[in-house]
Amino acid sequence: MYTCVRFLNEKDFRKGCTCSAFLAVMSAKAISEQTGKEFLYKYICTTAAVQNRFCCATVTADTVWDRLTQDHPWLLTERLVVKPDQLIKRRGKLGLVAVDLNLEGVQEWLKSHLMTEITVGKVNGILKNFLIEPFVPHYQEEEFYVCIYASREGSQVLFHHEGGVDVGDVDTRAQKLSVRIDDKLTEEIVTQQLLKNVTDEKKNNPSLNGISYARNTPSWRSAVREVSVRRPTKFSQCVPHRWLRLVLVGFFRPFRHVESLSELVGPSDHSDWLFSYCHLLIRKDISSYAGAERMCYLPVGRRTLVWCVRATLDPDAADVSQPRSLLLSPLVCRRRLGVFWALKDDKLARTLYESDNLFLMVLGHYKLLCGPAFIPLVKLVTKDGVYILDMAAKIDSAADYICKPRWGDVEFPPPFGREAYPEEAYIADLDAKSGASLKLTLLNPKGRIWTMVAGGGASVVYSDTICDLGGVDELANYGEYSGAPSEQQTYDYAKTILSLMTREKHPDGKVLIIGGSIANFTNVAATFKGIVRAIKDYQGPLKENEVTIFVRRGGPNYQEGLRVMEEVGKTTGIPIHVFGTETHMTAIVGMALGHRAIPNQPPAAAHTANFLLNTSANATTPARTRNTSFSEHKLTNSVTDVMTPTAGVPPAKATTLFSRQTKAIVWGMQTRAVQGMLDFDYVCSRDEPSVVAMVYPFTGDHKQKFYWGHKEILLPVYKNMADAMKKHPDVDVLINFASLRSAFDSTMETLLYPQIHTIAIIAEGIPEALTRKLIKSADEKGVTIIGPATVGGIKPGCFKIGNTGGMLDNILASKLYRPGSVAYVSRSGGMSNELNNIISHTTDGVYEGVAIGGDRFPGSTFMDHVLRYQDTPGVKMIVVLGEIGGTEEYNICQGIVDGRITKPVVCWCIGTCATMFSSEVQFGHAGACANQASETAVAKNQALQEAGAFVPNSFDELGDVIKFVYDDLVANGIIVPAQEVPPPTVPMDYSWARELGLIRKPASFMTSICDERGQELIYAGMPITEVFKEEMGLGGVLGLLWFQRRLPRYACQFIEMCLMVTADHGPAVSGAHNTIVCARAGKDLVSSLTSGLLTIGDRFGGALDAAAKQFSKAFDSGLLPMEFVNKMKKDGMLIMGIGHRVKSINNPDMRVQILKDFVKQHFPSTQLLDYALDVEKITTSKKPNLILNVDGFIGVAFVDLLRTCGGFTRDEADEFIEIGTLNGIFVLGRSIGFIGHYLDQKRLKQGLYRHPWDDISYVLPEHMSM
Repeated sequence: MYTCVRFLNEKDFRKGCTCSAFLAVMSAKAISEQTGKEFLYKYICTTAAVQNRFCCATVTADTVWDRLTQDHPWLLTERLVVKPDQLIKRRGKLGLVAVDLNLEGVQEWLKSHLMTEITVGKVNGILKNFLIEPFVPHYQEEEFYVCIYASREGSQVLFHHEGGVDVGDVDTRAQKLSVRIDDKLTEEIVTQQLLKNVTDEKKNNPSLNGISYARNTPSWRSAVREVSVRRPTKFSQCVPHRWLRLVLVGFFRPFRHVESLSELVGPSDHSDWLFSYCHLLIRKDISSYAGAERMCYLPVGRRTLVWCVRATLDPDAADVSQPRSLLLSPLVCRRRLGVFWALKDDKLARTLYESDNLFLMVLGHYKLLCGPAFIPLVKLVTKDGVYILDMAAKIDSAADYICKPRWGDVEFPPPFGREAYPEEAYIADLDAKSGASLKLTLLNPKGRIWTMVAGGGASVVYSDTICDLGGVDELANYGEYSGAPSEQQTYDYAKTILSLMTREKHPDGKVLIIGGSIANFTNVAATFKGIVRAIKDYQGPLKENEVTIFVRRGGPNYQEGLRVMEEVGKTTGIPIHVFGTETHMTAIVGMALGHRAIPNQPPAAAHTANFLLNTSANATTPARTRNTSFSEHKLTNSVTDVMTPTAGVPPAKATTLFSRQTKAIVWGMQTRAVQGMLDFDYVCSRDEPSVVAMVYPFTGDHKQKFYWGHKEILLPVYKNMADAMKKHPDVDVLINFASLRSAFDSTMETLLYPQIHTIAIIAEGIPEALTRKLIKSADEKGVTIIGPATVGGIKPGCFKIGNTGGMLDNILASKLYRPGSVAYVSRSGGMSNELNNIISHTTDGVYEGVAIGGDRFPGSTFMDHVLRYQDTPGVKMIVVLGEIGGTEEYNICQGIVDGRITKPVVCWCIGTCATMFSSEVQFGHAGACANQASETAVAKNQALQEAGAFVPNSFDELGDVIKFVYDDLVANGIIVPAQEVPPPTVPMDYSWARELGLIRKPASFMTSICDERGQELIYAGMPITEVFKEEMGLGGVLGLLWFQRRLPRYACQFIEMCLMVTADHGPAVSGAHNTIVCARAGKDLVSSLTSGLLTIGDRFGGALDAAAKQFSKAFDSGLLPMEFVNKMKKDGMLIMGIGHRVKSINNPDMRVQILKDFVKQHFPSTQLLDYALDVEKITTSKKPNLILNVDGFIGVAFVDLLRTCGGFTRDEADEFIEIGTLNGIFVLGRSIGFIGHYLDQKRLKQGLYRHPWDDISYVLPEHMSM
């Protein structure tokens, strides 16, 4: 976090003092000034003398002034300030602040400013949002300046006794104070170290004699009166500065729940994931009691606490609005008013007094244990105090899961001059709902250069290269997708970009760069299939806009991904140029911008795949395949070089983190990552697996199966860390795959075990405050942390963390199975794999590589690892891939200059494009944002070059510089390359071999009606959202799932009518009877329903199929109705669908009549129905109840529907009849009734059913005697 404050340089005749504050946070997102002030008032300055809290009104073009004045009545009485609230810096110098106006003046001023376009620096934007506040008169020379910002070790406080609009760059002149993590900032420290240039008159506090007098005087009432009237002679000269100190200290008060009055502390602190920038003002010479209704202050003596409130409190403090109630109940927490609280077991009010409209409650005697964290304020409640004038704030968005109850739904406005596009919000929503990372920022929607890049680091590198080649003005977007998004997620991301880039034509056509580094674990083919789907959907607009696509990618299954991408280019006619790992990562940028020729035939990828088929039947671990080219530092384990700690001194961290004997525990059920580690161990010829156990709290202790070469092995999985550590005392590394919500707790638990010397934290998005506490604890215990937000690291031939290095084909291609001579450190995990590729092509390979993580404060720094490499004999040269943000690279500069680093260092900082953008861009990594000029990539690259590091001109040249340095070391004999020996073979997992298309196997099941694998459920090819959008209803869904057709509307309605008329036919029928009996026997719903359904057959409910078959056969055979009746009689067969127990020709079944009317009105043809009705005329002439019943009607009508609706061939229609489809209508419909009977019996609480004896005819055989 970063905070600056300007305070007033007080003089006797002045009216007040001002301060401005600026705070910046990790993964910071800017919020509006109004939101920032609300956070400040609620959670930080809750007890400080802040006078103008919650006096902010927002004005936009849609504002209704009458409603605004009702919500903020002070607008009608106060003098006002109005200014834009759109993340604009230096508004005063730009003439964008109007002061000392009444409401009419504000409205008049806004007429000429609201919705007008202005230029700020290089940015053009429209003023849309304004903030109105009460005006606080003061002079510029009365201001002080304070800056508080977060560093790795704690918070840095800068103070300057001069402020104001023209203050300039005060950071270089300010007094500086460092507050370490968990340390407390006191008034004494502030006075001694920050207020050096403030006159003694302004430093001194007023005497606390009033309180002392009150504590030592027998008469409490006279003491209170004394407090009321005794004020220091020069109160206006000294009280404000005490408040100034208290406000500064208030930023560092930790929040804790109050357990007793003796543990009372302030409500928030600077580490609570809040703020960024504010102006404060202290006013003087105002009546002591004026305006006291706004604030409650807490004067504190050494042993007595005085509580001051006014009777007219805020309405939401009703429980303390009657002062006498304080005698009866503990104080309640009213942060907004600065009210503290106590528990009932504390001594409560001894007495309560009224004096000058103030109520002073003296709380009982207690011991003040909270020390400097408890903030005493001034003796009396006055209107004099601190005013917040301006604020520009950022909050740590990674802390949303913790602070959400406080923050609520925070709106993050875009930088001034950049519109907030709905597409950005859409991608942000996708990102929030996904475990992957999806980012999109629109820079210039009319630009011709669009990017779709995989990886946070790679996305910055591609933007750098585009800008380096002169494409900054045409760069349309910045974004990235990473973290193994699914095919559907990638499709949604890609179609959003394609939609944006095809809305407006460009005279020179457009280019789309689909790039990325070599993935560690993302299935490239799966993501590319999503992109291919989007390209097919937009092939027309892409051609119209003359879009050319350039693709470069590597990683798991990338060959298949490139193949489908190349194929879609051929089938759609869109020019798509495809390249793999054989091509430098950013070479396609030069091709796209016309700076590099496009190869006619790209070279074949030089990937190694000899692990695909293992010809050896020997399952034992093979011997080592290569001797190293250096004198390797021999270790019996990975921590033997850790020195024994001296008492009182933190233990030194290990120089060697990993060896061939390293053993690790993996936190989380990451079976794929663990298998990858075991395969790496096997190909490196380790004697035993590096992973000895897993910890997963959500299951019980058990064994998990893995492969060690050909052999299956079992690894234990423990429910808690303690058991794992106890049973595996030789473990010294933890790989933590816990989520961002639990990574902190699980890591802190691990730090309790001294056997652990290295921890890798994979999770991204851990709040900065928690990360810094992790770092502090790890430093105290001598533990090296890699991460958070990392893929990990790798030591070829020894050990790898999780998914580092990718699949085995990349490990073999990059020669990571044996050590080389080059060590590297990077922030980005994806770019670390790209470094593996570059180093393997230009040198003898990697000795060790670490990705420290993309957060602002990684657990270990560049310098930590560079110094390790410097002290490691096997490392002959060092490569560092830094990035914009932070200042760690300057430590490397200093190390080179001081001679601490003597080995050659090749270094490049990515993010050089940031200085070319007109507005701030938050890159993929949380720490990739420059808060000052020295943190820019350009400045750091220049400093590194001046210090003596080898710095290329661009990332494009990084490989060339590495090769130059390596060749020089070989020429001087420092590196002696060893002979290359093929690595051992490792069998491939069946699932991955199938994914790569190397094998095939018949599926156990086939389905053609539904697909639930994507992001949206699909019925017979139709997404479920379309089903509802088209209002297809239950009949339409049945048509999709049963018939794989979208049936006509009348057909869907007929199906629904059939379900309605067959839903129930009373409790007497066999199916309902069985259901009722089962329900009364205490059976569950499914058992009872099944009992009823099992009765359905030819004699009950099954007549639909039989009727359809009999009538269809007779009709198709050309039999006349009379001939059909006579034939059935002759054969001794019943005509299915004819006859009813109750209904007759004179008492017709209304269900049949309803269906008949609908069919006759809507069906195009009813030939079979007409035939059946002719049969009915013959049968009813013999007996009135031989009518066409509902089963028969549905059966013959359905045949007409299938044959005449136009959706089926005759053969298809007959097949559906033959396989029993129509009985399904009865089963589905009658299930509704059966369930109703079950629920009815349960609701009526019917007991066990027993059939009455008198309804049973007992017919027994006569007694037979021998």
